[in-house]
Amino acid sequence: MSILAGVVTRHKGVQLTDALCGSIKRTISRFPDDKVIEFRDSRALLAKIDIGAYNSPGFLVGKTGSVSMLAGEPLLNINNEENIRTRWSDLQILQRNWDEEKWDIGAATCGVFCAVHYEPAKGRISLITDRLGIRPLYYWIGEQYIVFATALRILEEIPIIPKCMDLRAVTEVASFGFPLNNRTPYWNVFVLKAAEIVQIDEKGVYNRQYWRWDQLQQLNLSESDLLTEAYTRFVKAVERRLRTDKTTVAFLSGGLDSRCVVSILRDKNVTVHTFNFALPRTQDHVFAADFAKKVKTIHTVVPINPGSCDVPGYAKTLFYAWSTSKHRSAYPPERPRLVWSGEGGSVGIGHVYLNREMCKLLQSGKDDLAIDMYLNKQYIGVPLKLFSPNIVHRIAMIPKQGIVEELNDIHCEDRCRGFHLFLMLNDQRRHLSNHFEGIDLHRTEFHLPFFDGHLLELILASPIDLFLEHRFYHKWLYCFPSAVTAVPWQTYPGHAKCPLPIPNNLAYQWGKESTHTQRRRNRSLVHETVSWLRADDFPHKIIRKERLGLATLLTWMGLRDYGYVMKKAGIFYKYWKRCNGNYIL
Repeated sequence: MSILAGVVTRHKGVQLTDALCGSIKRTISRFPDDKVIEFRDSRALLAKIDIGAYNSPGFLVGKTGSVSMLAGEPLLNINNEENIRTRWSDLQILQRNWDEEKWDIGAATCGVFCAVHYEPAKGRISLITDRLGIRPLYYWIGEQYIVFATALRILEEIPIIPKCMDLRAVTEVASFGFPLNNRTPYWNVFVLKAAEIVQIDEKGVYNRQYWRWDQLQQLNLSESDLLTEAYTRFVKAVERRLRTDKTTVAFLSGGLDSRCVVSILRDKNVTVHTFNFALPRTQDHVFAADFAKKVKTIHTVVPINPGSCDVPGYAKTLFYAWSTSKHRSAYPPERPRLVWSGEGGSVGIGHVYLNREMCKLLQSGKDDLAIDMYLNKQYIGVPLKLFSPNIVHRIAMIPKQGIVEELNDIHCEDRCRGFHLFLMLNDQRRHLSNHFEGIDLHRTEFHLPFFDGHLLELILASPIDLFLEHRFYHKWLYCFPSAVTAVPWQTYPGHAKCPLPIPNNLAYQWGKESTHTQRRRNRSLVHETVSWLRADDFPHKIIRKERLGLATLLTWMGLRDYGYVMKKAGIFYKYWKRCNGNYIL
């Protein structure tokens, strides 16, 4: 299944009302044809929607009476039986262990998933997520009820959950693109952290982690052996997800991550429908098309508008492009709603946000300078002149304070590896949240081999110096079929360059945005900002209206580009409006 939601009473005698259950069932999906499958007793409603991506159920009522629901795919790596097990059989194994409180079984999972385990006899609900926490599971704990869901939008619609904006979390969203730790934009709603189990019963709330990435024992493989082992594990990561499929669907960009995935699929003689979303005459567009031709995929280019190149947009665009593809009926995939993605490769293997200077600072104990360098290089923060004087001094501290707190909770001998783990457990953990938020509409699940647990165990236990600036990655390419290095690829600024000649007439993904594109993007931002500058519910306690108005005017006149100011201000306004002006810092 793809969407989970539910409510459990915290105490015997608390009434589970039809109105509360009805609100969950109404909001779980926005797709008109979806039918809610549910379990209900006197204390709990467990509801699910399954888009049928995996061709294997994810709902189980056990012999002991316990109920387990699963979103995603755990991919248990035990007893060398991976190729004959299904998601259903994995769930059976997990449930037996959970019934016996053997939570360490989670350490054997390689996939991206979240799960709910309800034990009626104990009145206990357990919320569980994968080893990186990629698959979100949100929850609210009140005096009488626990409400949970795999999409934050569901909790936003439940009347009994009070809506109060967590100003710290929203500042992090405006700064990083996501909140840190277990925070959400709402102060009383949380999301599970990596490998976390949250258990709630009549006695209280208990948090535990069944896996810690910072407790991996350091490996001392030679670089040659590490390259070989990493390739072997990556191939296995693809195989355990592919199962017996002979035809499949994949994203294909002009970069390396999706290329590596597709190369393994084609090396196994799998027929692959590839999709690229890029503007014409860009490296992304041309390199993807050239590689698709080289490895003989069924390739489709879907042009996109500038500014819409985010992952949720990709999934939605793919849904329409794939559903109307002329090749779909001629070469039908066994599981057409499952799409291969290279998400996770650039940070997990390429270590893209780190550099040698940052690592030297971290490894010499100069965390403060390293954090400042990271924040500056990634343009992380908010325009402080935008905020009211009574809160600006506290707003200013939030991004750096969040990183310091996260690093203090990561106990790695190598501080640079600790910072990389901060990125994996925050940036990467949240990277696909919007994708899963809209899964009821775009109907697409992802295969994510770069997030494979067994692969990451190897990478995160190896010396970090080998991986910086994509240098390990570029050596790793030569373990792959030769087609991978036969066609140029896009590279990140400041990282290892592609050794093949790059045509000069192709636009670069990280190049300067054209004036036309900039104006087009800003026109819609100005129109939107003006509408809520005039609104009665303007967040005057947070944002200085005159400052935002001036930035909007200068942008509209073309004198300055303050699009980033309007965009960040819009994040605060969105949650201010949803919470009717209620906030806490």
